[in-house]
Amino acid sequence: MTCTGDDIKYLKRMGTSISRNVELSSNEYLLKFSDKENISPNDPFWNRFLAFNIKPPTTSTDQLSLDTKIEPLCQKLLTNNLQSGNIGSLIRVFLTRCGELLGATNTNDNVYCWQIFNSLFMIRCILKYLTETVNEEQLIEHLEVGSENQTSRLESLIGALFGIIVDIPLKEFTYAVHLEAITCLIVLLSIQLHTNKKAEQSSIYRSIMKEKGATYFQHKSRKDNETIESAANGDFQEVPLATQSLLLVLILTNHCTTQTNPYRQCLFACLNSQDNNPIPPTRAPSIFKIDYNGLFLTLCRRANGDAATLLLYLLLHRNPSFKSYLLARLDVDQLVIPVLKTLYHAPDSNSHHIYMSLITLLILSEDDVFNRSVHETRLKAIPWYTERNLSEVSLGGLLVLVVIRTIQYNMLKMRDKYLHTNCLAALANMSAQFRDLHPYVSQRLVSLFETLAKKYLKLAQRIESEKQTKDAETKVTIAEGSDGEQDLSVLEEVLRMVLEIFNSCLTNQLTNNPNLVYTLLYKKDVFEPFKNNSAFQDIVQNIDIVIEYFSQLLQAKSQQNEVDATQVLLIIQQGTRQWPKDKLTKFPELKFKYVEEDQPEEFFIPYVWALVSQQLLLHWGTESSSILSAFC
Repeated sequence: MTCTGDDIKYLKRMGTSISRNVELSSNEYLLKFSDKENISPNDPFWNRFLAFNIKPPTTSTDQLSLDTKIEPLCQKLLTNNLQSGNIGSLIRVFLTRCGELLGATNTNDNVYCWQIFNSLFMIRCILKYLTETVNEEQLIEHLEVGSENQTSRLESLIGALFGIIVDIPLKEFTYAVHLEAITCLIVLLSIQLHTNKKAEQSSIYRSIMKEKGATYFQHKSRKDNETIESAANGDFQEVPLATQSLLLVLILTNHCTTQTNPYRQCLFACLNSQDNNPIPPTRAPSIFKIDYNGLFLTLCRRANGDAATLLLYLLLHRNPSFKSYLLARLDVDQLVIPVLKTLYHAPDSNSHHIYMSLITLLILSEDDVFNRSVHETRLKAIPWYTERNLSEVSLGGLLVLVVIRTIQYNMLKMRDKYLHTNCLAALANMSAQFRDLHPYVSQRLVSLFETLAKKYLKLAQRIESEKQTKDAETKVTIAEGSDGEQDLSVLEEVLRMVLEIFNSCLTNQLTNNPNLVYTLLYKKDVFEPFKNNSAFQDIVQNIDIVIEYFSQLLQAKSQQNEVDATQVLLIIQQGTRQWPKDKLTKFPELKFKYVEEDQPEEFFIPYVWALVSQQLLLHWGTESSSILSAFC
């Protein structure tokens, strides 16, 4: 259903023509619905009340305008509903229509869909107002007032919403109903934005976590091309159902992580539908199959988006089957390049997106096959990489360049120690497989060390100078634990890690990296201050051995005749063939594995709700939500 959302257009019905521009505040049906008098679910009123053709908002401005227009009516309804119970009556009408909807889809009759959509839209608007105005207990009281049986009206509503998503076939005339059902669930789940309680303590979340999560994912994965496997494809304007499906998946899988979460379990256990191996009977209830190829291709197209990157992270980190499938593909560059592009354009992204993109690379770098294959994949031109015109470079070389640029950006702007650590961890994992590094890549690696070395030496000199010139009382204030000492300690860790990356590459791949050896010789002076520093002495010794070995070869050759840059590189290539493999001291293999924080909810829940707030048309103010405020 397409739309503007500024007003409600009523169709001709029952021989009466209704004005196109109806004032909501004076609409007789809305006034009666929000009044004190109870309207029975069997009253003919509902047929008239739900017989409108609404054009929902397509922009957040339109949605905010609608919220403003209906607020007086919602206030009146809130005042009167505990007496009238009309919210409960509307829900009962909706539940009755749901039972009729399945038959309507089989006969291609969209009359039921029309009224179901209208009732869902009304329920959604009311629920959003309630979640923002009253606490969860009061909200449930408004839903349950007048309930005559033991079945919770809230649970019946949740069950019906999932029933629409799972059981109603997705067709052109049911599209809007599916969209509104998902929106209603998101609005219910948004109660988390307005409370200090954990999701595990929420009655709404407990009810939703009891729902058939496996069935939800199972059906969504095979119903159409615009749900789970293409949910990351596009923005709200292009594919609203896909966008909201993905957001709902992220909400469901990132809350209630400390208890049984069927949605989380299903996402982390889903298998490839192209794999004909049967699901073990003991695992069958919680496992479904999805087309990994379709999912991979969609993620490749949308890997520059926050929500798609977060879904990719969850699958790589938690679903071993999908991770193995992805790493076995020969075209993994189609996924890696968009991720690198996101990191390259870090100033245009939020810190969470940068972090998730980087963690994705770190997880991939844990695999040796990946680390080898990226250096075998040659790229002819990278139009978005504008710092240097690279006519040809390996995917691995591009990865190194972008990660180094991220480190430099972090030093200037974000100053996040953990981002530094994860950047260097990814490079360290790859270092033993560095092959045929481009001259420019080699220069940037050594330049990174040079920049850090200058910062380290300058800071160390300043601290030492302050210690010598200030009195004893001042010495206490700059002792171990001061900002200067802490900064020096962080720089020391980072510098040593960069040196370990050089050492790992030289130990394992010296013969395949003449350009790196060339750059080390050219910049050998930057390593001099660290030869006698106890924090770096052992690791610098190996680098110094390499520099001395090739320096002697060049000196011997230059005594015979003058050598230019091309000849220097040729001498290095020849020297690598005679290089004694046991000449360098062996250090433990550099291997880092990503480990999620102890309380990941503190990072992911604000991030997910920020994405929902940004990508959905629904408006939630940060001033009323501690979760959204935490992200800003």
